[in-house]
Amino acid sequence: MEARFNFMTRPGYKKIIADYQNGLKSIISKNKMSVKEVVINEEVNELIKNTHLSVQQFVKSEKELLNNEMTSIRESYKRSKSVYSNPQEEILRRQDFDLELSAMRDDDVMAFLSDKERTPSEYELRKIASLDKFSSGTQARVTSHLNLLKRPYEQDSRYQKLNASLVQLEIIDKPSVRSLLLYFPSGDNQTSNISLTSLNTMQNNLYELGKEFDRVNEALNSLSEVEIRETPKKERTQLSSITEKTKQREYNNFDSRAIEGSPDYDITHRFKYLKERYDDKTSDRFDILKDGYDIQEHYKYLEEQHDKRMKYDSEFKEQYEATVKEVTESED
Repeated sequence: MEARFNFMTRPGYKKIIADYQNGLKSIISKNKMSVKEVVINEEVNELIKNTHLSVQQFVKSEKELLNNEMTSIRESYKRSKSVYSNPQEEILRRQDFDLELSAMRDDDVMAFLSDKERTPSEYELRKIASLDKFSSGTQARVTSHLNLLKRPYEQDSRYQKLNASLVQLEIIDKPSVRSLLLYFPSGDNQTSNISLTSLNTMQNNLYELGKEFDRVNEALNSLSEVEIRETPKKERTQLSSITEKTKQREYNNFDSRAIEGSPDYDITHRFKYLKERYDDKTSDRFDILKDGYDIQEHYKYLEEQHDKRMKYDSEFKEQYEATVKEVTESED
């Protein structure tokens, strides 16, 4: 059996249904014992309230997990963005393209974009887009390519599945209990649902309560049989750790080459050490190929980020200062 909605496959969702079933069992038992109606009514309202609260907490937790994993994927694409090993060579390549572009017409641009042997760079696409000599159709094609470069993760199947799961959660993300339905599989790619508030109308009817209990029991059986189609647990673990698995660093946290006063110190090492840890990954303002790039401003920014860590991470500060003392005293 397949799940139409991915949240159906989550253990937390199944627990909500199981807890609701236990609540039903208690209400049925009290009816059989002829417990006062006011007591049953209180228990019914409590069950409805707690189930609604559990769903809200489940949705919040799942959204946080999904958003974190989607962020990890976006960050992984950001980190994989081309880093030019030879900036001078890249500058020459851009100059060659500028010359080529000056002679291009619409057909040439379309052929360039369709060439499977050539992958347009962001610079090339932006350069084409900056010129008004090309038709609107050509510009639209260029814009489409640019958007793919800006958000390549949107083409990632993992990202698409996570996003679909996020959208599906809206189905049960209801602030009012009256509009909340609990869904479960019923047949291939079909669903049935349970309305929480319907419990108020049957709370003293043993026959209807029994039917409701059977429906919930069937729902639990369906959830147990459902084919797990969402991201497997192993892949979730891998995705969650993407942000931690950066490329191997050249400098350790307390590398003497990056500590002023050490015999191994060099400002180039210091810059690289800071850049490994604190570079601005949210923008391209410190792109060395960008017009107006200022290495002094870049270095100042990195030192400021390091100072912030020293201010707020007491454990790191203590170890760092101990290393500074050790390497500078050894020099003396």
